[in-house]
Amino acid sequence: MDIKTQTRDGKQVNVTHDVHVVVRRPAEVDEMSQPRCPPLQVHIELPPSDQCRPVVEHLHKIGEIIWLGATRDGRFRLSVNTTAGDIETMWTNLKNVAVVREKETENEEMEEEEEPVDDSSWHLVPLPSKVLHKWLSSQVLQNYVIIGIVPHYCLVAYVYVGDRQHGGIITYYMPSRNVSFD
Repeated sequence: MDIKTQTRDGKQVNVTHDVHVVVRRPAEVDEMSQPRCPPLQVHIELPPSDQCRPVVEHLHKIGEIIWLGATRDGRFRLSVNTTAGDIETMWTNLKNVAVVREKETENEEMEEEEEPVDDSSWHLVPLPSKVLHKWLSSQVLQNYVIIGIVPHYCLVAYVYVGDRQHGGIITYYMPSRNVSFD
């Protein structure tokens, strides 16, 4: 795979990655299924990684769990709870991205009724600070990242590589830690 993109400084970068491909028989492919995950409650465009990375590095030194939170009205926060107090960094006016989820069965369509959702309510997910720090540290060329949150379950990150029309998307799944938010 060969991807041509630009850094934030405008420098041209050529990323070459050898991808291991396994060709499967049609019968094997028919037996496979996509991983199941509850519906994502919020999708938001992340601030640039050069803004998030230093905050996560600082919070990683303070606590083992970093709470990510987002609202549908464009707020995003990173926080950590300690015995000495809580530390929180918040971004506002971020783009809430509407993502259309395909319905898999007719039963799901009948069960799912539109409830009014408060756009200002927080959707929180606790993640191990080590996992989040490692993931953000590896994101050098990212230009555009959208995250989706299932509260107390997982975070799904969509990293767009190259330009949005002709590039690719790398999807990361980060499971939640089972802790309570005080």
